[in-house]
Amino acid sequence: MDSQSGEEAEHQGVIPDKRYFKIGEVCEIAGVKQHVLRYWESEFKQLIRPQRASSKQRLYRRVDVENILTIKKLLKEDGFTIPGAKKLFANRKRNTVKAGP
Repeated sequence: MDSQSGEEAEHQGVIPDKRYFKIGEVCEIAGVKQHVLRYWESEFKQLIRPQRASSKQRLYRRVDVENILTIKKLLKEDGFTIPGAKKLFANRKRNTVKAGP
């Protein structure tokens, strides 16, 4: 398990009241490394869609951060595989569309 300072661990899972987050901030919130976040971004394209600043830096919206935290919970705590998590999200989306107006 990663060793973390108490302050860093204290901030995990708490999303500050901001519109956009840089990749370093999202990594601190989620408690994952940048390469993991970029990999999840490539695997969950429908759920994690950061915008790009003119400097080409990723800017994540609050909904992206919420989805990242959900993905982390599914993979790390609930024991889902990436294909299993994708399937779960696809089923949720399908059920939401069916239950719509």
